[in-house]
Amino acid sequence: MDSLPSKSSSITLRDITADNWEHIIRLVVNKDQLALVPSNIHSLCDHQFVSGSYVRAVYANETPVGYIRVNVNTQQHGLVQCFMIHQACQGLLFGTRAMALLQLELENQGVATLTVNTKPFETVPLEDSPAHFFTALGFQPGNNEHQLVCELKRSDLSTKYKN
Repeated sequence: MDSLPSKSSSITLRDITADNWEHIIRLVVNKDQLALVPSNIHSLCDHQFVSGSYVRAVYANETPVGYIRVNVNTQQHGLVQCFMIHQACQGLLFGTRAMALLQLELENQGVATLTVNTKPFETVPLEDSPAHFFTALGFQPGNNEHQLVCELKRSDLSTKYKN
């Protein structure tokens, strides 16, 4: 990463292409978060072979700062497979703004719900759990004890997390 973006940087979601994939696979989370998400290269490889897989690069201005992978099934329900913000860019609200943009994109494509599997969160202390991040964005406990679910019929998202 050449220069670090700032909290005021504009956040966008972009396609992962031949021009940016190498930047995306070099992004890493903090060491204590490594057990929570697969490596970006592993996730991108899986994406190539899974029907309904949807990937986006998170950019702050023109700098790639994160990666998202969601699997969308035939019933139009999404499951977050990977959501990460580069270690040097955490704490700048990029994750919050990127997730809001993702929710809007998926809602516009007809996806009804977005689910996060919380089982990996059990590997970290409660105060460090990403569950707090997701519940602040409207995710609620699902039918499975290891899931948080968000209904995507939330028109307030576009104004709640402005770029």
